[in-house]
Amino acid sequence: MPFLSESELRAVLPMDSSTFDLTGLVTNSLLIPAGPSAPGRPVQLRFAHRLFQEYLLAESLVERPDTRTEPRLPGSVRDWIERMRDAPS
Repeated sequence: MPFLSESELRAVLPMDSSTFDLTGLVTNSLLIPAGPSAPGRPVQLRFAHRLFQEYLLAESLVERPDTRTEPRLPGSVRDWIERMRDAPS
């Protein structure tokens, strides 16, 4: 499963990264550490379960379709996209 470093996450946060609380994020979100942390090494994060990653990817693609990417998506993500598009508004 892909992971994200703490610095990569800070770069995309829509907030002042100086107030970013990694412990709070991991404790209260869908992201968890990807492995043991070591002093001097950046913390790597991943989704707690692949289903969360698939759902959020599908939601993003429903809002901002990308016809180049969609045919290459795993079937589970395409299923989410279909369900979201078919759901009543």
